[in-house]
Amino acid sequence: MSSSSIHLFVMNIDGSDRRQLTFGDEDKAIASVSFSPDGKHIAYSTLVNDSVKIKLIDFPNPGTPKIIHAGIVLGWVDNNNMFAANVNGTPKTWEAPINGDPVTQIGQDSTFALHIENDKYVFYEDVRKGREGIWIKTEGSKSKLLIPDNKVKFMSLSVSRFFYYETIDGTLWRLHLPDGRKEKLQGSLPNLTDAFSFSSSNDGKLIVYINHQSRGKLVMIDNLFK
Repeated sequence: MSSSSIHLFVMNIDGSDRRQLTFGDEDKAIASVSFSPDGKHIAYSTLVNDSVKIKLIDFPNPGTPKIIHAGIVLGWVDNNNMFAANVNGTPKTWEAPINGDPVTQIGQDSTFALHIENDKYVFYEDVRKGREGIWIKTEGSKSKLLIPDNKVKFMSLSVSRFFYYETIDGTLWRLHLPDGRKEKLQGSLPNLTDAFSFSSSNDGKLIVYINHQSRGKLVMIDNLFK
């Protein structure tokens, strides 16, 4: 195993039965890990030869990961299709079939968009100047701003269509889709540093995040230059 490689593991919720799922030394980073709704596949984003790719493995028998598309995993449409976002160049989102069929763009350029209930709603983050924020668009209606961008720090969408987000003051919220109802949650996510370290379960009942901590030692060397 290469010292520069990073691997994916799975374990029970109590930390027991830890099993390694990926091997080799191709993956230099792993992020945006997501189980399919039926639990039969795991999609994740990885850095391969300076390019971010989405890989898919079967579960519980992973075998060799299969590259699905460039970009990062945003979530699952259903058991056979996922939401994928471009991270190089103009922001955009695709629906990416896991069987290798062509991807289909969702929404407009410069948005990270997800469709809900068979395209009845498009839920998206707009990064265009003057429109920054989280929006929803219903069939036959104009887009509605749900959350201004300057209030959101980190966010995650569950398959059950709960949208979790943390505001810049550290408050945790759950947004119900498609009605847009906001629900303030108890607790916080201390030491959360980036969106790729924050995700929710498919049923929307569990939040998992990485608590990043730095550790080091202070060493004093006497008479180093004598």
